[in-house]
Amino acid sequence: MPPPQPPNSDGFKTDATSQTDSDAEANSLARPHPRPSCDFPKVVFRIRIEDLSLASARRFTKCIADPYEALASSVEHVLRHLYSGYSTTPAQDADLLGSARDPSAPWPGTRSITLIIDNHDGVAFTTGKELDGDHKEIHMSCRHLDNQSNERLESEIRGVLVHEMVHAWQHFEIVNGPGGLMEGIADWVRLKAGHSPPYWRKKAGEKWDQGYQWTAYFLRWLEGRKGGGKYVVPRINDLLSSTEEYDEKAFWSKAVGEPVDKLWKEYVESLKQDMAAPVGEDGSEMTLSTKERTLVPANEVTQQALDNVEAGRKMEGEGLKQKEKGQVMLQNGIAMVNKGKAFVEEGEDMIQHGRAVRTRSQRREQDLKADKHNVT
Repeated sequence: MPPPQPPNSDGFKTDATSQTDSDAEANSLARPHPRPSCDFPKVVFRIRIEDLSLASARRFTKCIADPYEALASSVEHVLRHLYSGYSTTPAQDADLLGSARDPSAPWPGTRSITLIIDNHDGVAFTTGKELDGDHKEIHMSCRHLDNQSNERLESEIRGVLVHEMVHAWQHFEIVNGPGGLMEGIADWVRLKAGHSPPYWRKKAGEKWDQGYQWTAYFLRWLEGRKGGGKYVVPRINDLLSSTEEYDEKAFWSKAVGEPVDKLWKEYVESLKQDMAAPVGEDGSEMTLSTKERTLVPANEVTQQALDNVEAGRKMEGEGLKQKEKGQVMLQNGIAMVNKGKAFVEEGEDMIQHGRAVRTRSQRREQDLKADKHNVT
């Protein structure tokens, strides 16, 4: 029987219903599961919000009215960009090294995804459940959501979901694997999904595997380079899953046919050419920095503006947190004032009662003196 073919881009299906024990046993017979011949295997989605009293949790539920759609959409982005779209024969992309993907390559064995909205430091993280590694948990931080403006919140949630969903569908057991490359692949999918935040910048990091947006833009550059092509990142992803121990020279030679350090130098040089601004006399777009009083490229000023916008958003987020704390303190203060008033009223009642007791005692004393005088 010929190996099953990958589904088309519309062939992904998910299911939010619970699996029975027999279903779970059947699905666990072989992991990672072979790629199905048509539809994508069913995935169980769950969501858990640890504390609905938090403002960020309420903002999440208001912003993401259909969590199932958000999770399913994130899965579809991951599978479309990383696990489908390969040509069925090398001849279709003969100019690209190894462009044809082995159609028998397995899907990752992920069977359930639980999104947990909780209060932890950082942005988000993904982990396997204790049951087994095919059941994933994505933890999204309420504190990170607090720092997002209302205008940015939905795109940020969806972008973080796509990034973490990549990790949920990677099945790497590679020794000495480059963590920066894995994070870069996750942000590359986020780029492809159209959920990159405005403060991301296409600039070289310190090294190619710095990870996240820096490696993501490097991977996107590889897509447009001969020897890379539009399937280069899925091919790299597949190699990571099939390589037992990472050797940089052998890995990149197999992936694109060239050393990654050479590719990185080319990428950095291409960025310099893109960012180079000609002098103003030949019609280049320049602007005046009021602080430096020197001419600087307009793209640098644009980046400064984006940085200022992001700094303003962070300040807005901090302000929202301070406002929430102030409201809590105000409520506590009002409660203390009311409690103090109750103590005052109780004290006044005790004073009145004490005065009444004293008055009765004085009268009783006078009556005793009068009785003693009459007897005498």
